[in-house]
Amino acid sequence: QFDSSAHYYLKAIPLSEKLNDRRQMASYYNGLGNVLYQLGDFEKAISYMKMAADIKLKDNDLLYYAVINGNIAAAMQRIGNFKEAISILRDSEKKLKSFDNVEILANIYNSLGSAYLLESKFKNLDSAEYYYAKNISLITKSEHEPFRLAAIINISDVYIEKKQYDKAETNLLKALALTQQLSRNGERINSYGALSSLYEQKNDFKNALRFKNMQNGLR
Repeated sequence: QFDSSAHYYLKAIPLSEKLNDRRQMASYYNGLGNVLYQLGDFEKAISYMKMAADIKLKDNDLLYYAVINGNIAAAMQRIGNFKEAISILRDSEKKLKSFDNVEILANIYNSLGSAYLLESKFKNLDSAEYYYAKNISLITKSEHEPFRLAAIINISDVYIEKKQYDKAETNLLKALALTQQLSRNGERINSYGALSSLYEQKNDFKNALRFKNMQNGLR
């Protein structure tokens, strides 16, 4: 119920401003920004999230600042502003290195990979591959596996664009095994579909059909 959520954030924000409660102000600005993102109003979402990020930067809460910047970058990518999204994410990466937070840093790397992949219509494939690989290599503990699953699937897109089909296949099969291990059926459906498309490009129509049927069956 995003409309109702936005309504109450807009009632709470003036109260937090009147009390000059900076922690609550940042929380409400970011919360409203996320709601507006879900409603598709990306420009307003960015505006409110930037207000939250400014407070956190001034208060030297750099971890929360970097998290909000990740949200801003996601909204900027939705409106095609990839260069600014990359700039914000790289700033967040620098500030996050002083914290021991693998999950957030992994998400930053995955977001950077996606921004580079989409920027200028696939002209930055090497940069996209670099950041996806950083995400994957960062994860060393089993409890963090969900945070590299998306990067393993995404780096396969890079290899397909580069026509490095064997590398793409290796990563997609690895991703498929992870989706089964983690019981992530949404990503499993995507992995089946990606494998089907890959085998079709390799003219391996038997496997293309097999994975398409598996995708449809699970769906």
